[in-house]
Amino acid sequence: MSAPPLPDHDSIAYLWWSTGALDEQRARDEGLSEDARQLRDLLAALARQHPEWTMGDLAACLARIACPEKLKRRHRL
Repeated sequence: MSAPPLPDHDSIAYLWWSTGALDEQRARDEGLSEDARQLRDLLAALARQHPEWTMGDLAACLARIACPEKLKRRHRL
């Protein structure tokens, strides 16, 4: 299933579409710190790149990237 095509860039429909997209992003980011937004985006990128990973796999990878100094030596790869 593919996403519907975007309206032409010079159309009124595109202006409405882009305004709605910005509003959705603001709503998603509301109340989140910059660090929280970066972690969310990193997690989403990892999930897209490795769809077969479990929640545990994603969490372990995220921890190795975001705070390796806090992991105990036995949990590091």
